Amino acid sequence: DFIKKNIIKLLVKILYRYPDIIAANSKELSVDLENFTGQKIYTLYNPCFEKVKIKNKKYKSKNTMNILNISRFEDQKDHSTLLKAIKISKIKNRINLTLVGYGKNHQKIKAFIKKNKIKAKIILNKKKIDKYYRQADLYICSSLYEGLPTTVIEAASNCLPIICSNFKSGSNEILKNGKAGYLFKVRDYEVLSKLISKFYYNPKYFFKKESICRKNLSKFNAKKNTNLFKSYLNKLS
Repeated sequence: DFIKKNIIKLLVKILYRYPDIIAANSKELSVDLENFTGQKIYTLYNPCFEKVKIKNKKYKSKNTMNILNISRFEDQKDHSTLLKAIKISKIKNRINLTLVGYGKNHQKIKAFIKKNKIKAKIILNKKKIDKYYRQADLYICSSLYEGLPTTVIEAASNCLPIICSNFKSGSNEILKNGKAGYLFKVRDYEVLSKLISKFYYNPKYFFKKESICRKNLSKFNAKKNTNLFKSYLNKLS
């Protein structure tokens, strides 16, 4: 793995000299690549959503809460941190968890849920996922790293409060360094567990941040980024 990473770094340094335009999918990644390669790196966000979908019903304190995570069942997404956080929670029995995805860790996740008596359902490989955003009260992303987590943006566009690990890169951009959502250190399931309890007892603080996050979404708009992509192509003609 060490050798592979160093070969990739060497290839990036060599090959990034030649393209006319290089674009990264987050500002943080663009800055990192510029510093590493010495080349101009543009930012082109994934066109994640078309409009904000206002929720008609908000979670109220001390109701049973519905937590959502949408991601591949792979090591990178670190479902174990989310599951451990729920396992040790004092309100474990008030939590309904929905995991939407697919991947090699499916059976491992399923076994952990069963062993620790977590109230959870696993939805495999669904293409139409809007209804899961609508049914959720809280979105949690526990990834170890990302390029730009599109499901976090989709959750925000569905007016969901968000708790997210502070991975590189993208989480701070979407959640404005914690002003627009709650961030926790990668793999810190104890802090995540406390944040889940905080939402259960005091959701109003999360909805204040959600409102800020919603206003920060325009830069991820599909039409805006499609037009930006076209403008980059025009520079080549």
